[in-house]
Amino acid sequence: MERPSKDTPMVELKPTISQNLLEQVKNLKPLSHLDRGDLSSSIPLGTKCKNNACKQSYEGPESLSTICVHHAGVPVFHEGLKFWSCCTKKTTEFSAFLEQEGCTHGQHVWFKKTAEKGQVKCRLDWFQTGSTVVVSIFGKKYDPLRSKVLLSPVRLKVDLYFPEEDGNYQQDIELRGIEPVSSYLASGLTTEANGVQLKNV
Repeated sequence: MERPSKDTPMVELKPTISQNLLEQVKNLKPLSHLDRGDLSSSIPLGTKCKNNACKQSYEGPESLSTICVHHAGVPVFHEGLKFWSCCTKKTTEFSAFLEQEGCTHGQHVWFKKTAEKGQVKCRLDWFQTGSTVVVSIFGKKYDPLRSKVLLSPVRLKVDLYFPEEDGNYQQDIELRGIEPVSSYLASGLTTEANGVQLKNV
């Protein structure tokens, strides 16, 4: 089969959207990106620490003096194993991975800083088994109604909007093989609170 041009028209994939995600993003507004050094009066009560695996919420000025137990590394998913780059503990169960206690002690981070205004960082992962290809993008609380995933046989284009960061995660990837767009349209795009998954069958 001859490889189609990279400029082949793309089809927008319509996601299956979880009700949980719609509820989460319904009333989200951009957060001001503050440091821990800002006045505690500017931190809304109930704000969760942004460090990986920390479960502490801001309950008032006393929360500033509590120790943050978190993972300083990044999540790694490799050959069925799930672990943090800063730890040696590995698991095959996703729920056990999420509950794994942090290995680093430090200060809470109440607001994430973005690298550049308008840009959001997400983790993209993919795997293939036989004729099935799964692409996953991990990013919490994105707005599926203001986001797009486009696909052609040789190209994947992603534009996810995150209301809290008031920014987008964008990727334009040329695919190595030739993907049958119709198989993605059938089993399609699922979207949940933790990100997007694109799968063909």
